[in-house]
Amino acid sequence: MDILCILIPHFAFECAVLTGKLCREQKAGLVYSIDSQKYLLDYTPRLEGLKKDMPLGQALSYHPDMQVMKADIPEYNRMFEGVLDGLEYFSPFIEGNGIGEVYADCSGLEKLYGSRAALLERARMAVPEAFGIRLGLGKSKFEARIAALYAEDATHYLSGRLSGDFFKKLPCSILPVSFKCRQMLKAFGLDTLAKIAELPLSQLQAQFGTEGQRIWELCRGQDSSPFCPRVKQECIEENTSLFSPAVSLEVLLMTAEVLLGKAFARLGECRLGVRCITLSTVGWRGESWEQEINFKEPALNQTAIIRRVRQVLENCQQPGPVEQVSLRLSRLSYPVGWQGSIFTEVRSGEKLVDNIRQMEMRFGTPKVFKVKEMEPWSRIPERRYALVPLNQ
Repeated sequence: MDILCILIPHFAFECAVLTGKLCREQKAGLVYSIDSQKYLLDYTPRLEGLKKDMPLGQALSYHPDMQVMKADIPEYNRMFEGVLDGLEYFSPFIEGNGIGEVYADCSGLEKLYGSRAALLERARMAVPEAFGIRLGLGKSKFEARIAALYAEDATHYLSGRLSGDFFKKLPCSILPVSFKCRQMLKAFGLDTLAKIAELPLSQLQAQFGTEGQRIWELCRGQDSSPFCPRVKQECIEENTSLFSPAVSLEVLLMTAEVLLGKAFARLGECRLGVRCITLSTVGWRGESWEQEINFKEPALNQTAIIRRVRQVLENCQQPGPVEQVSLRLSRLSYPVGWQGSIFTEVRSGEKLVDNIRQMEMRFGTPKVFKVKEMEPWSRIPERRYALVPLNQ
């Protein structure tokens, strides 16, 4: 498989510039919060020493005069979805791997566009001119990403497989792992891929657990991560602007109810239910707020939906007075029906499995696991047992 990596450096910063919240010459950093800790999402390109996901305190030690601004992640996601929509005209198989990083399956496209250079030029034209991009071709996602990062030309780089000597000299900071893992590798003196590749797998697994095996494989040029094309879901979106900034819960709830009625009217007589509702607002200073509401079964009753929306609005504080309200219905499907078993024990088991399945669908990842014996004779504790999803 030929994979094209499309990197958009400093995508979040460019979005802030396009929306008028920042100037391009301004020294600024966009931050996000996890619990009480703040981390750097993006920053002005010319600032040296800064890296994505760096703690804010560490970033300010490099540039004390940097202006700190809260990252508008919902807005960046919306703009990134627009970029993905445009790239689907270039290739039908597109995978977005975080804000500003895209992978495209280019198998057979070289013959369609006439040459490899024409293929890369068509990919460049599919991205808005406001964003500078870097392109790289490879046989795996990791190889294509390296080609995009270390290309001599920022937009055109023709690559097959990377040579071994060049690959081994690359820094460990390019590994697609957490910032904490990269910091630990650097603290251990493992600053290049060659040094990490010389270590036995058991040592990396003992220090980093399951992520250690992925680090070891990547440093040896092996990328087994699958290519997961983007699946675009049918959705219905309604939005409106308020006559004046509102802070009242009743005004927001009434607006959401009106938007929900319009959205259900567009569904017509197809009797589709809603599994997910995304409620978003924009404040008078441009602050964005977004909350996703999931349902176990496809919801058809507007009264029940509004009840859930009220609970969300009561428990989630708005960033300020609201000027715009948007409502998006997604994961539309027909209500499901099933006949239960006549045996009580079987019914209880089926109900438990169904509840677990609905919970996983709501959160997007497995939440209930069971311990499974893997290699009980292993000297590495992490390899003796493993947690696997309960419904597998």
